[in-house]
Amino acid sequence: MNLHEVALLPAVRRVAQTIRGQFGVWVGLLEGESVVPFPGLDEHPLCNHFMANPLMVAGSASTCSTCVRSWANETRPVVSCHVGLDAILVPFRLGKLEGRLYASGFLSAESAAERMEHLRAILPPHLGEAELSEIPILDRRKRDVVSSLLKAMSDEIEDEAEELELDEGTRYGGMLGQSEPMQLLFNRLRRISTGNSTVLIEGENGTGKELIARAIHAHSTRQDMAFIAQNCAAIAPDLIASELFGHKKGSFSGAHRDRVGLFESANGGTFFLDEIGEMDISLQVKLLRVLQEGTFLPVGDNVVRKVNVRVLCATNRDLKEEVQAGRFREDLYYRVNVITITAPPLRHRLDDIPLLAKFFLDRACHRHDRPRKRFAPDALKELAEHTWPGNVRELENEVERLVIMTQDEPVIPASELRLHGNTRSDTAFTAIDLKLPDAVEKLERQMILESLRRTGWNKTKTAEQLGVSRRNLIRKIASYELEKQRHS
Repeated sequence: MNLHEVALLPAVRRVAQTIRGQFGVWVGLLEGESVVPFPGLDEHPLCNHFMANPLMVAGSASTCSTCVRSWANETRPVVSCHVGLDAILVPFRLGKLEGRLYASGFLSAESAAERMEHLRAILPPHLGEAELSEIPILDRRKRDVVSSLLKAMSDEIEDEAEELELDEGTRYGGMLGQSEPMQLLFNRLRRISTGNSTVLIEGENGTGKELIARAIHAHSTRQDMAFIAQNCAAIAPDLIASELFGHKKGSFSGAHRDRVGLFESANGGTFFLDEIGEMDISLQVKLLRVLQEGTFLPVGDNVVRKVNVRVLCATNRDLKEEVQAGRFREDLYYRVNVITITAPPLRHRLDDIPLLAKFFLDRACHRHDRPRKRFAPDALKELAEHTWPGNVRELENEVERLVIMTQDEPVIPASELRLHGNTRSDTAFTAIDLKLPDAVEKLERQMILESLRRTGWNKTKTAEQLGVSRRNLIRKIASYELEKQRHS
């Protein structure tokens, strides 16, 4: 398990978000040369500036990254960064992995006045008192609370990591799967993660598209740099340009100061654009320019900015249809579609349901302070026969509900399940009222389609499983027009 996988642990992320939400500080993990900040709230503009601009300290250029890495072997509980802001450090252990949790970017109340004078002396002209006022100032009580929360995170890392002691072949970057579609996905991710090409991740809601993006980043050469995710459907159309590319003070009503956009914050790292099919077509031109040239203009600015960012995109829409309908630019489609990854829906990886159900069950019991539980055989059978229209997210939510509703009962029976939608038996093949040739054709079509789904549309393996030649299989796929069912 690496730092990125640690950062994906839900309980750890919740504590990190609590620290950031209450105290407005940076929170992250570091071990050796690896630094992983937790994604989340906007940071104060002073830290955003010094992240992108080196500062001369003792005759050498120092950056936030080099400063944080220097804390890896630090034994003091409180240190200062190269700019003069304070940080709290707490060690954590994960098997052979030893590192530090940090909360940084604040001033201690006792020395805040003196430090403010130092900061005024090194600030660039476009930053001033407004930016300084956004630096959190923590008194001793608040620092003790932050330290306690970091120690709680350290405990959560050790506790939750025990639940992830799985065979290496069943997990990759926070994803679990032993089925053939997931093994094919893992192998494909291993090949593409080390490159810099744009990747389009397709798949239904709830299939884990962001987990795929995080896995690509965690195993890439950019793993020590920022990973930033943004859902294009979650921002109002009139604000998304400012969110992505930043803006200059006074460029529109409410722009009270310069703002660094997400592309600039992700410089050197990875930017994940979720639901890219929802992006307004007028903004797609700007995105195309970033992908082709690495340049953009902040809103209201006339100075071109340049970034080095790997862009990963995701959608649950058919972008080809969006292009034909005039809602998505054709040139942008070909630019984001350099490499395509498809997240398999859970109904195509039913062999993974026992593994996922146990993982979610153990994690939910730990989260809600319940004793260890297990599923009764009839409950596991029903879980395996459900078609899961909401995919892995639906399974996770159902398991969490079961943990809460069964209280301290050690065994979860099938009677407690609340599953909606079809089961596999509801959609199984039936030949009632069909003549023999029609029944044979229907069965053949269904067998080919199910085998293709099990193998992740590997035609060679499908032909082997069905005992037919690859040439004959391809002919039947064309005859039954099965390619249209590939993403259904």
